[in-house]
Amino acid sequence: MGSGYSGHNLLAERFWEAAGRIGKKSLVLEMPTSGPNIGPNVRQYQCMANRCDPTQLTTPEIRDISEQLYVFDVDTADLFPKDWQIITPSGKWQPQIRIKPSPTRPGKQGCILLEVTRKNERENPSHIENFSWAMIRESSGVRIAATEEELLAGKGWHIEPGCWSDNIRRSLKNDRGVQEYLFRAKMIPGDAPGSFAIFFTQSVDVVECGNPKSFGQRLLGMRNSPPTSDYSWFLAREGSLDTAFECTAFRFEWHKEVIADAMEHDPADIIITYHGHTDSINHMYRSVFEGVVPATEAEKAAAALAYEKTYQQADEYLGWLYDHVIGPDTVVLIVSDHGAIGFNKTIRPHEAMAEAGLAVLSEEKDFWGWTMVDPKKSRVVPM
Repeated sequence: MGSGYSGHNLLAERFWEAAGRIGKKSLVLEMPTSGPNIGPNVRQYQCMANRCDPTQLTTPEIRDISEQLYVFDVDTADLFPKDWQIITPSGKWQPQIRIKPSPTRPGKQGCILLEVTRKNERENPSHIENFSWAMIRESSGVRIAATEEELLAGKGWHIEPGCWSDNIRRSLKNDRGVQEYLFRAKMIPGDAPGSFAIFFTQSVDVVECGNPKSFGQRLLGMRNSPPTSDYSWFLAREGSLDTAFECTAFRFEWHKEVIADAMEHDPADIIITYHGHTDSINHMYRSVFEGVVPATEAEKAAAALAYEKTYQQADEYLGWLYDHVIGPDTVVLIVSDHGAIGFNKTIRPHEAMAEAGLAVLSEEKDFWGWTMVDPKKSRVVPM
């Protein structure tokens, strides 16, 4: 069965490539099915699924190293509060999959080895060498290093409960040689006394994601962590909602840094910055909002918090773009594949946009009898 998201089905020239032929420069960050670009003047960071899949499908998703979770002093089911353990049904387009904790084993002198495992057969297309992390408990928190020897020599990254490590850069061998991979790790306190989990973000070969490769090399020097997948943050569904949104914040900060760097050193005429977390949160929780399934008060509160935080982050990012990138002659297009609510409700923003002064209502009615917006007099036209 084919997918409508295959880049090979897009026969028209992409507009940033056409713009490149007349000297316009584009910066394309994580746009699905956007690459690899073939024209001049295009700097692109390809999302992981597009980069590795020869047909450029956005699903199934392929990644180099998936997120890893290690659980200590408690069964996984008891790590987080019970109210969070029920996975909310959300519709066929957002499968709810629990992450399986990766294994650990004892090491030297109190060290614990954290094995890095593949979660499915689509991972690790570049055949990265097997590797692990070493961890030791300290009076407050833990210390993590690449090897036991580094750990016992006092090296590594100390992580306090509830906190993240700095960027962890690690050289690993793959099919293309020795490449640099960036990680961040968090110590997540559990609900049971003394329990905790260590969470590692996904990682990709940033240089390989960049196109041209000189752009990928520049990306490797960024302070912020490179983006990870919107579709595999299990933590939003399993009890650590704050961690999930911290991951989203990392993604926004990375986009900001890349865009700011580009505008300072080699300004772009066209910028495409793609984010999918609003879609993911909608699919996860819309059944709660629409009453499709029974939900506990804790689930309802989690859904409300998730929506509020999601749009706060998106609005803050848009505000940053206006403050630092968008000029008086800039055309801004905000595009989505669908609205936020879809099971059982029809929501029309027309009147609200008119009240806000963004749209002017027309005297005409559409086929369904709804009042239309006059596109010639409106700044915003709902479609």
